[in-house]
Amino acid sequence: MSSFLSRRALGLGGLLLSLVLALAACGGSVSRLDPFVAERMIVFGDELSLLDDGLSTGNASQYGLNAVSSADSATISCNDNGGGRRRLWVQALADYYGLVFAPCNPSGLRASQLKAFMRAGYGATVASVALQIKGFREDLYGGFGAQDMVTVLAGLHDVMQVYGDNDSYPNDAAKLAEVRARGEQLGALVNGIIDEGPRVIVSQILDVGLTPYAQSLGNAEAKRLTALTNAFNDGLRLTVRNDGTKIGLVEMDTIARSAHQNSAYNHVDLACDEDHRSNPEEALTGADQGGSLLGCTTQTLTSDGAATTHLWADALHPNVYMISYTLGLAAVSRARNNPF
Repeated sequence: MSSFLSRRALGLGGLLLSLVLALAACGGSVSRLDPFVAERMIVFGDELSLLDDGLSTGNASQYGLNAVSSADSATISCNDNGGGRRRLWVQALADYYGLVFAPCNPSGLRASQLKAFMRAGYGATVASVALQIKGFREDLYGGFGAQDMVTVLAGLHDVMQVYGDNDSYPNDAAKLAEVRARGEQLGALVNGIIDEGPRVIVSQILDVGLTPYAQSLGNAEAKRLTALTNAFNDGLRLTVRNDGTKIGLVEMDTIARSAHQNSAYNHVDLACDEDHRSNPEEALTGADQGGSLLGCTTQTLTSDGAATTHLWADALHPNVYMISYTLGLAAVSRARNNPF
């Protein structure tokens, strides 16, 4: 057991080192006298950033591995995080700034005290993010301000949609051109946000070719999905004005690849049991079918060690402990050590 724990510790250290290297390439200055301090935080993107509180309980679920209450194993506890490892990456960033989301408000703070706003949605594509941003600009919060921190993570469903649409995009060249264009569109949306004053942390998408879904299709199809991932990320990376003053780029693809290559982790088996997984085939059409994944908890795992060893919650979504947690560390590191 001790040797296993040592391998896992080394593995996590390797992931964090890769993140530090990735963040170091993002530009910016560490000598700013007045580092940026967020007064509000706004989250855009897909379910990898989403706290889903459909019943408005203040105790939301996420699309992956949920913690449960120590008093009642049938009750999800959105902020009982086992050392931070079962929360979304955006929760870690909000905590850094002392901000709270209404969907995860276990202390019952008043509405006026809730300064972190969730606008992400399940299955969101770049087009969906454009609508999320438009809606925020038009709602009662008055649009963006200079002390806002904005996070953006989307593209997984763009890759899946384009990959599965052989009518609109009949060959690899057409698919690659389309996903690259969508990455560029997301980059343009980010640039539009910073023009209004906020700072933005935007993440590239994970390598879809590494997902269990892609791996199950065989090597050739997995490579196609990796190529689509790279095209999307290239479009995003080369479009955002990433000079380190207002945008921090985080490389989720690097995180996923580092984890996939680490033998200390299980990148084949799924953490969530069969009753608590989404259907990746439906993601090809953009169907909102991830509800079952909301019920995946530390009590519904395929094995006792799945929470801390398995990279994937289901065939398309990462295990929060393994990837989203590490992405959260990266985002906080970007905010703390390389101020805007």
